[in-house]
Amino acid sequence: LEKPGPHPPYRLRDRALVCRRKPGVIIHDTWSGAVADNEALEEALDSGRVAAAVLDVWEGEPQVRLSLLGKVTIGSPHIAGYSFDGKARGTSMIYRAACGHFGRIPSWDAAPLLPPPHVARIRVEGEVEDTEQAVGVAVLAAYPILEDDARMRELLRMDGAERAAHFDRMRKEYWVRREFEAFSVELAPGLGAAADTLKKLGFKVEISN
Repeated sequence: LEKPGPHPPYRLRDRALVCRRKPGVIIHDTWSGAVADNEALEEALDSGRVAAAVLDVWEGEPQVRLSLLGKVTIGSPHIAGYSFDGKARGTSMIYRAACGHFGRIPSWDAAPLLPPPHVARIRVEGEVEDTEQAVGVAVLAAYPILEDDARMRELLRMDGAERAAHFDRMRKEYWVRREFEAFSVELAPGLGAAADTLKKLGFKVEISN
């Protein structure tokens, strides 16, 4: 991350800021690795001031701080914006901007080209006890983030050159992940309270009879 100007977005979450957080806070970072001081974050995890951390971005990418990776709850290789839908929308934005620049009427639509989700229908069955669990089941079925975490942790057993190549490869060869709006969720009777939350996340929801 470049550091221009008097107030650069670099290490905004520094040691002083981390120490001012309420003890037990959970930190989630998907913006830029340079925003958080990774050494300070690791110290806060060790002390318990930060209860847990979920990181998609890392200082020094493609080399990451292995000791911190071993302590985060979930780690991923800077792929928060790597859904297929996100890539399609980005392509559409560029296309429409180019059409506007050259005075052309846009005629191409990416929507028909989107592949089906990897799960045709997500069923949340009756053994789920409450709304939080129901939402968790649906979210993890649509995006099995722990698989990304497992691939990321392979870095822990590699040497320096292998780590950088593996980090880049995880991004370049990322799987075709659809966003929540592509998934239909069927809730068992008695779990209707989860419907509003799931709809707000983008899911299509039905409640079984």
